[in-house]
Amino acid sequence: MAKANVATKTFANTDGETSRHANGNVESVGFKFANDVVLSVSLDELPDNVKRAAMAHGISQKVGDAYAGSAKAEGDPIAWAVEQASTVIDNMLSGVWISVREGTGAPRVSMLLVAMQTVAEAAGIAFDRDKMQSKLTAEDGGADFRKAAMANAKVKAVFENLKAEAAAARATAAAEAAYDTADDESLFA
Repeated sequence: MAKANVATKTFANTDGETSRHANGNVESVGFKFANDVVLSVSLDELPDNVKRAAMAHGISQKVGDAYAGSAKAEGDPIAWAVEQASTVIDNMLSGVWISVREGTGAPRVSMLLVAMQTVAEAAGIAFDRDKMQSKLTAEDGGADFRKAAMANAKVKAVFENLKAEAAAARATAAAEAAYDTADDESLFA
């Protein structure tokens, strides 16, 4: 039996836009049910203890989601899980909440944000990270905005450099793990 779409979750931002993804401008979380009933929770109305618990739950869920596919990972699934969790934690500590999943053909939003910020700052242009993240992840127009950002030669160059650095870091980590855990004799016996 097919899973029914019971409700759609959306995040309303302070700029009036809605998105399927939370960002730093979220004002409320909405739920539109299949019977057209709409419920909404305003973040400002929540008591601090509930905000803190929701924040901890969200972080736990986000990091857990990052390594959920470890059973299908090539190589050492534990090392892969640690790498995925570390990447998400590093992104959060750097102010990045959303990144488009790899394998979709779309650029990672976290990396694209860093590339855009690097280019903007080099040009002396003020960069509103939350606004740009909201535009990059918007349900309506986000994909077009990502394409437009990647069409900028400077942004694309910085993005590709960041991507290469991340790949080099993964390769180094894989090589180090191989030297620490490889049992070459049993492999080639």
